[in-house]
Amino acid sequence: MSEMFNEEELKISSRLYKNLHLVEITQKTTIDLYNCRDLVEFFKDLNLDQSDGIIFNISQVNYIDSSGLATIIKQSRLCIEKNKKFYIMRPNKAVSHLFQMVGFEKYFTLVDDLPA
Repeated sequence: MSEMFNEEELKISSRLYKNLHLVEITQKTTIDLYNCRDLVEFFKDLNLDQSDGIIFNISQVNYIDSSGLATIIKQSRLCIEKNKKFYIMRPNKAVSHLFQMVGFEKYFTLVDDLPA
């Protein structure tokens, strides 16, 4: 089971798309206890006051543990508190099933593509 965890730093990029921060994990990876701090720091640096929210593309993420889930939910709640949108884009089947199983749809919208 330990081979699932990734002690490498997350590679994350961001750009504005229709006044939303498009945040993308840019390599195949996991979001877990070992690297979710990278995501926390990245989200801290986004200026939500100057945008309508976040689209978080996780198409390269093959596993998320409870620490990763907590990090994503925390960012989603921050967006909700500021009346901003929070989308999760392109989760794989396992990650999408995990979100549905634990009832996280109330915190964000799952999308397959960039919103029109």
